[in-house]
Amino acid sequence: EVAKIRYRLTKEMVQKQQDWQLTSSIYHIFGGKIRSQVVCAACGYRSNTFDPTVDLSLEIGGNKCHGVEECLDMFTQCETLGSSNEYSCDKCKQKSRATKQLTVHTLPN
Repeated sequence: EVAKIRYRLTKEMVQKQQDWQLTSSIYHIFGGKIRSQVVCAACGYRSNTFDPTVDLSLEIGGNKCHGVEECLDMFTQCETLGSSNEYSCDKCKQKSRATKQLTVHTLPN
């Protein structure tokens, strides 16, 4: 029961934060949406979620990337979800391998 209340309160807090982001001047100028797409390896189902954002967390510098374009390529690379973090598919109801990819769905104004 306590876990359910915590989950509901957390969900409400996230929704309020997202509502604020969507109505603020900052969001209207700098805001966009990130799409997270997961593809089930068992049945091919594509699950998409869209999250509002005002920034991208790019790892610039170091050994990983040396420029903004290269960092954006790394940000949008496919990630394989395997044995330690298997995907539970909403369509086939199986836990299976999957690929996950983030993309910029809506650019800022």
